Amino acid sequence: MARIRQVAVLFPLARAHLTRLLRGITDYAGQHADWTFHVSPEQPNASIRVLSGWRGDGALAMVNRAADAKVARGLDMPVVNLSAALREAGLPRVTVDHCAVGRLAAEHLLERGFRRFGYYGLRRVWYAQQRGRGFISALAERGFACAKMQDNSSLTTGRAWRDSHDLLRNWLRTLEPPVGVLAAHDYRAAMVIDACRELGLRVPDDVAVLGVNNETVICEFCGVPISSVSRNDHKVGYEAAALLDRLMQGRSAPVDEILVPPDEVVLRRSSDVMAVDDPAVETAAKYIRERLAEDIDIDQLARLVSLSRRWLQHRFKKCLGMTLHEFICRERVERAKQLLISQRKTRLGQIAQACGFSETRQMRKAFERIEGATPTQLRRDKASGGNDLTVSEGDSLIFPTGKS
Repeated sequence: MARIRQVAVLFPLARAHLTRLLRGITDYAGQHADWTFHVSPEQPNASIRVLSGWRGDGALAMVNRAADAKVARGLDMPVVNLSAALREAGLPRVTVDHCAVGRLAAEHLLERGFRRFGYYGLRRVWYAQQRGRGFISALAERGFACAKMQDNSSLTTGRAWRDSHDLLRNWLRTLEPPVGVLAAHDYRAAMVIDACRELGLRVPDDVAVLGVNNETVICEFCGVPISSVSRNDHKVGYEAAALLDRLMQGRSAPVDEILVPPDEVVLRRSSDVMAVDDPAVETAAKYIRERLAEDIDIDQLARLVSLSRRWLQHRFKKCLGMTLHEFICRERVERAKQLLISQRKTRLGQIAQACGFSETRQMRKAFERIEGATPTQLRRDKASGGNDLTVSEGDSLIFPTGKS
């Protein structure tokens, strides 16, 4: 029988996206390996330096500083880096595809009808630069410019918090509403929402705000719940554990880092709006979204906005790049996705009815065309990868996985 390997996990466990990452790690170990995990009980942000002299077999760590990267490279064990704070750390790395995060954010805001954009990034943080690069390049491909603000990388350096808020407010004043803003992560997205409130800007009507990481506490605690790009952390953790297993067996590391694409935008109030310059299209879109469960009569909708059916169709296509039918279908699929995840025990037929589909088969066909998967597959994927471990900051985890 293969011996149990001792694996150190060095990253804070209290954040939701990192506990999802840890779930991926433990799922891999439970299926393929026999590991015992070690986490410092009183140092949730422990440096890699604590592993000096430790007689373990390997480590999974967030290596955020050049000094820590140097220490990690000198350890007598393989270390897999899960952080993209540094452009180069000289370590095998598994991380989310941050450029793809930015591109997904751009697609979301474009689908919401936005034509003016901003990116609130961070200096000297590689993942933030990559997210901004993906966001801005995706918009440029569609012919749109993006204003950019780069703030200091940390609010913990003794600089007054007010300084960042002042800079952020001044930048927001330069943006013409309606505008869609991507923030480097959810905590900065919350700062954008606070600054908008102080300036009298409405979220999402004047400024739609999108974060990254899907930190459920900060996203749902905020005065306006924050839409956020989910990073597919379970998959990142699973692939990182697989790579560490490979390295602990004496096999070589891949030449390139392993990048995992993000999975979706989790829609909340901060971007739940249609931004269009055409009042008739805006009114029609709002009417549709408020009545998705009903049988929507296009002729009645046209009368509501005092247009002919043909002219309403033309203006919808011009403003949103899709037909009225396609818009209704996409909104119903988006609503169904939310219900599938939040109401896991609700039957598919009930969800289809609640979203305006005539039957489950119609909903399934719409999902396959728009999402590339069935409702059942989406629900199963979220159930396997989306459960958070219940861990409080400072907890120690030691999990004998019980499989070899």
